[in-house]
Amino acid sequence: MAKKILISFSVLLGVILAGITLFLVAAEYSTDTLSPLEQAKTYETDGNYTQAEVIYRSIVANYPGTDPAFQAQKNLALLCIATRNYPAAQVEVDVLIADFAEHPELPAALYDIANHYWNKDKYEQAKRLHKYIVDNKPNSDLAMGAQTWVAGSDIRLGNYATAQEEIDALTTDFAGHPQLPQMIYDLANSCWYAAKYEQARQLYKYITDNMADSDFALRAQVWVAGSDMKLGNYAAAQEKIDTLIADFAKDPELTGLIYKLADEYWYAQRYEDARRLYQYVLDKEPDSDLAIWARAWINGLELMLGNSTSAQQVIDALVKDCAGHPGLAQMIYGIANGCWYVGKYEQARQLYKYIADNMPDSDFAMRARAWVAGSDIMLGNYTAAQEAIDALIKDFPKHPQLPLTLYKLAGVYYDVERYEDGKRLYQHIVDNWPDFEYATAAKFMIEHRVKNLEGLTPYHHPE
Repeated sequence: MAKKILISFSVLLGVILAGITLFLVAAEYSTDTLSPLEQAKTYETDGNYTQAEVIYRSIVANYPGTDPAFQAQKNLALLCIATRNYPAAQVEVDVLIADFAEHPELPAALYDIANHYWNKDKYEQAKRLHKYIVDNKPNSDLAMGAQTWVAGSDIRLGNYATAQEEIDALTTDFAGHPQLPQMIYDLANSCWYAAKYEQARQLYKYITDNMADSDFALRAQVWVAGSDMKLGNYAAAQEKIDTLIADFAKDPELTGLIYKLADEYWYAQRYEDARRLYQYVLDKEPDSDLAIWARAWINGLELMLGNSTSAQQVIDALVKDCAGHPGLAQMIYGIANGCWYVGKYEQARQLYKYIADNMPDSDFAMRARAWVAGSDIMLGNYTAAQEAIDALIKDFPKHPQLPLTLYKLAGVYYDVERYEDGKRLYQHIVDNWPDFEYATAAKFMIEHRVKNLEGLTPYHHPE
């Protein structure tokens, strides 16, 4: 389909220069200079997509059927995906398949393009390419991976019945393949990261039930328990964890995996359960780096659970136990967040302020200062909160997390019904970051006194 393109003089000049560049570096692919493909890739990396496209198209036109033309045609598809021109990408992929149907590297090229689609959340397009490999290149080394991600795409698309049929085909067609456990484990992880915990659980359990001797059996069993946590099946999760500790006590991976499950309990605000697992880690490997982290979270949980009321004692213990540790700021920030979640705003404020005052160069400094202000809002110290927010905007005007942080603080104001203060922050976001992902939501909040657009905007708490 013909495209009508308005080309400015500067773009036209870029095209001409790209053509000259191609002429200078093309013919013999001299070792003393970049090849046309390399030159185009350099342009692409620098964001000069027009010049890159011109060179790729020139290679395709001037060297038809060659390996450079094959690579250039593939790169045209990837270029379109990178610039989110998905209809054009489809055209380029179709040309690649039509012109290079028998090229030995076609399955690998399509698999790579499918991965790029996947990373852009374009699961239909990814599925189409993976399915092409399954249907047309069944003897390819990538056929099993392609079958896996056909199912993965259908899971992401909500086509669960179809996905199950594809998983059944995967386990039947590739039964006994040494990489099958990893494929299923990777697919389960993909479901987990997409918050599809029921599907993740089924896949992890398939490994534990059918591949008990594989290298992934222990991890799969761990994440069956983790999935049960996410699904609210805490009793079932606990039973599985107890079995894990009994059956795999000598496995060198176990302590690290138990630590991850402790984190999951923390995220679920099951703090007593988290404390018990952190204590297991501390007891099992007292001299490890994991033990340093576990001890920090145990100290924090004492404060969060009300067994201690002194944030300063927690800080003193952390500074003593973790002096010089690169994760110290993260530990204090994490405990401060935990205090926030359980409504201990005074203790949270002390912890955030310690970071702000003593670790101004840490990655957590800006957020710590923000949540000193957030804590002041919750404590009713509105003048102090306003001064802190004004200073935050002045000191971190280009910080990439500032718009989201201000959005959350505006929501905190709304939570305590300080609507005018919240509107002022929402308006600041609209005025200064009109392309921010929640700018439209901020406009809505200005006009409507709702405390949260359920499921559409981030919750009003630190993270």
